Amino acid sequence: MTDRTLFSLVLVAYLIFLTVHISPVAAGALRQPSLQQLPVFDDDAPISSLENAIKQSINYYNKTAPGQTFSFCGKTFTASFMIESLDSFLTIAKESPDSITFHRKVSQNFLVCRPEKNNEILVTGYYEPLLEGSLEKKPPFLYPLYKLPAELAEHKIMQIKAGIKKPVKQKYWTRAQIENMDLLVGQELAFLSSPLDAFILHIQGSGKIRLQDGTTRSIHYAGSNGRAYRSIGRLLVDEGKMTLEDVSMPLILKYLNDNPEDITRVLHHNESFIFFKWENGNGPKGYLEEPLTAGRSVAADLDYYPAGGLCMLKSKKPVMNSDGEISGWVPMTRFVLLQDSGSAIKGPKRIDFFWGNSDYAQAAAGSMRQPGSLFLLVKKQ
Repeated sequence: MTDRTLFSLVLVAYLIFLTVHISPVAAGALRQPSLQQLPVFDDDAPISSLENAIKQSINYYNKTAPGQTFSFCGKTFTASFMIESLDSFLTIAKESPDSITFHRKVSQNFLVCRPEKNNEILVTGYYEPLLEGSLEKKPPFLYPLYKLPAELAEHKIMQIKAGIKKPVKQKYWTRAQIENMDLLVGQELAFLSSPLDAFILHIQGSGKIRLQDGTTRSIHYAGSNGRAYRSIGRLLVDEGKMTLEDVSMPLILKYLNDNPEDITRVLHHNESFIFFKWENGNGPKGYLEEPLTAGRSVAADLDYYPAGGLCMLKSKKPVMNSDGEISGWVPMTRFVLLQDSGSAIKGPKRIDFFWGNSDYAQAAAGSMRQPGSLFLLVKKQ
């Protein structure tokens, strides 16, 4: 019996015990606040973007199998009810003549829950970068982006066919092994001109590659090596290279550009490695395999939150001056959809906010590290 056959039999045996629930949130992770703890329901962005984001979540629920359910806040909801909940919320948002009416209707018709105990969460940001690249390895384009290896792709397909909600982590080679030992030669999708460009794409998960013929192609997350994410920002703080308060993408990149001899060591501290695929369509896709909406889609730990769910996020957003620099931060109140995940987004008190692909999005994503609060909403049954 081959190792692959043995693995298949073990996996099939495990699948016999699966339930129909595709989104069981960790017990006790979320709780209902008291009436005095309810926020003022409001929104500071155009309703058109909210409508678009809700549409993507509805598309996701429509793809789920009949009978599949989502369990959170001590209750269980069918996919059809999740669609009904989103439709009902959008109707209230469109038909409420003023903010007071909107708040009252949401309070009356929706169940609210939030992370237990202290409601404060950490909000970071991500964006869709545009990078120069080549389909061929030729100077200066020497740093590869790889497609998902066949053995990992087969493992993922088996899980999808079996209805497993989240891929079981299967440990593969580390980042250092992949890059130092040329283990995936022949599996390259494209080549970038800098290891830092590749690092940016690994962190963001999706992006656009502008090729040498002037065309642009979208590239998206296809899988990972199953290794735990280790923050290089934390490494640089621990080594005294920067303070925790100052850690940001621009500062990390500046340090590495200023200290090129340190790039390989620092990047290899993070054993997690991302694989990609070419994608047609507009904008990056998240966990739902639906396009993300700038300013509305967020990544969360879907062991704690229901995929596709609706939340209200209160945090801060940056203000940029005429020189394109962040000059300050102002309050942000925004309804968002749980449409993505990430290896660095762990626990109920972490949210990654998708800013889009503009210059503002890049600056905001690179600098955002703000406290916030998150309220999950679903229609009362």
